[in-house]
Amino acid sequence: MNRRVPSLAEVWASYRPKMPEELRGEWACALFYRPPSILLTPLFAACGFSPNAVTLLGLVCAAFLPWCAAYGGEDAVLLVGALGVAFCVLDCIDGNLARVSGRLSHLGAKLDGATDILYRILLYAALGLLAGALAAGLACALLAILARACRVYAEKSAPPTAPAAAAPLSWGGYAFAFLSGLDHLLPLAILLPFGAGWPAWLLAWVALYSSGDLLLSLRSAFAQPRQPGPF
Repeated sequence: MNRRVPSLAEVWASYRPKMPEELRGEWACALFYRPPSILLTPLFAACGFSPNAVTLLGLVCAAFLPWCAAYGGEDAVLLVGALGVAFCVLDCIDGNLARVSGRLSHLGAKLDGATDILYRILLYAALGLLAGALAAGLACALLAILARACRVYAEKSAPPTAPAAAAPLSWGGYAFAFLSGLDHLLPLAILLPFGAGWPAWLLAWVALYSSGDLLLSLRSAFAQPRQPGPF
C-alpha cells in the first residue's frame, strides 16, 4: 500500500498558523521540541503512524517515567529526562501529522489532552521519586491539574474575541505565558549535570511555578463574566 509522505515544506507550512499561538503559550515547546518534530514527521508518516498512534507511543514513554525513576539505578535521572524529551517531541509530531494529513478529530484532541495530563502526573511523580519526595511530586501534579482545569473553565467562559495571537497581553498574561512555557523545559532541566541534589532543587522550583500557574489561572477564571442565571 502506497503511503503519501509529506515533505518538510508541507509540514512546516501546516504548522505556521499555529506558531504564533504556541510561542505565546508554550514557547519552550516551540523552541526546543517543535523543530526536531518537524524533521521527524515525514519519517513517522512513511512508517504508517497515525496521529493517534503517535499519541499512544508518547503515553508509553510517559508510563515508564516513574519506573525509570524508581529502578533506573545510576541512570535514573538520564532515563527520566530522555523519556520526557521523547514524549514532548512525540506530542508535537502527532499534531504535525494531524494537520498535514487533514486527520484532525475530536477523539484525537481528547486523547491528546488526556495524555498531556497523565504525562505531567507521571513526570512530577518521577521527579518526586528522584528527589526522594514522592508526595511532593504528586502535590505538584495536583497543582498543575487544578491550573489546567481553571484555564479550561476560563477559555470556555470567555466571550468570542479575536484570535489569541492577535490580542495584546497584560502583565498577568505575560507572566502566565512565561510560566506555562517553563513546564516544557523540565525534561531538559532534569538532564543538566548539576549533581545528586539537582532533582530536589528542580522539585522545589516546580512547586513554585505550579503554584504561580494555579494562582494566575484562578485569577483568569474568576475574571470571566458570570452567565446570567435564574437567581
